[in-house]
Amino acid sequence: MSHYEDGVAAYKKHDDAGAVAGFRRAVEEDPKNFRAAVYLALSLERTGDLEGAAIAARMALESRPDYAKGHNALGNICRSQGKLDEALHCYKTATRLEPGSSLYRHNLGITCADVGMHEAAQGELEEAASLDSSNADVWWDLATVALKRNDVGKAKIGLEKYLEIRPRGKNAQQAWCHLGDCLVSLGDQVGARLAFNTYLEGPPDEREAEVRAKLERLEADDPNVGTSFG
Repeated sequence: MSHYEDGVAAYKKHDDAGAVAGFRRAVEEDPKNFRAAVYLALSLERTGDLEGAAIAARMALESRPDYAKGHNALGNICRSQGKLDEALHCYKTATRLEPGSSLYRHNLGITCADVGMHEAAQGELEEAASLDSSNADVWWDLATVALKRNDVGKAKIGLEKYLEIRPRGKNAQQAWCHLGDCLVSLGDQVGARLAFNTYLEGPPDEREAEVRAKLERLEADDPNVGTSFG
């Protein structure tokens, strides 16, 4: 096998040291092998060598400036380094080169949110969701940004989709809590009670007392609801 193929085989096995060695040899053998340089960057990122990863990613883009995967990889590295403006530029370039990539739009969306560009973030995340409607993480991030913008309807859709795809995901309990708040805002008291009670089925956290108080207020406001969900 070639050095590049050795690197790929090691990368797939999560053998980071082997991947770095293989891709480094491939790049030394052919400095214009932009795919090897990008995978070298990804492998170095896995090892925590962000500076080396950034150098490798930039090397790839010098050889192939229209390689969207390279811009996305550099964006990930810059984001890990806290260089959000540079990451934003990288993701915008990747998205311009491949506008149909849900991954690149997702990365652009969450980075827009990181820098406070919530309207732009929601737009990118909505596009990412339309391109890959089965990605629970996209729906969660979309709901999170929509909540910050007080777009209750969009947040509700995002939370419901997340829970449909990943009902036992790490954000599921929090999603039920947020969904309850959305349903209260939309006037659906029965649905809100169901959401809040589903949240309470999870392990106790710092919001438990607040949610129980919300349930009590819902019952007081609409005594006809009864205790069927309580």
